[in-house]
Amino acid sequence: MDAGTHTFTCQQGDTFERVLELHQNSFEGATLPLDGFTARMQIRDGIAGEVALELSTEAESIEIEAEEGRIRLILEPAATATLSVDCDPGIFPPVKNYVYDLEITNPDGVVTTILRGYFSVIGGVTR
Repeated sequence: MDAGTHTFTCQQGDTFERVLELHQNSFEGATLPLDGFTARMQIRDGIAGEVALELSTEAESIEIEAEEGRIRLILEPAATATLSVDCDPGIFPPVKNYVYDLEITNPDGVVTTILRGYFSVIGGVTR
């Protein structure tokens, strides 16, 4: 399976929650059963940069709805508030593009990257 590409947008200091639905062959095909799977996702300042945030099923920031083939990504406001945004006085709202990828691991230990892209953070004003 080739990894898809998607840009997520997140407001700094807000709750971030997205639900992904995995299909076996196409967008309209049967959902992929995820019984026994785990998942993890890292958000970094750059591909070789430090980890800014990590989500995982172990940390309960990723939930897997196995029968429905769904993966739910959840970041609490305290977590998104830690994502720094470069403040250029000439640009409003300030935005910073991080990179991420999302891996799933099947019960046999096979790791597959299913999604990657930019994780764009819009700077928050209210704190």
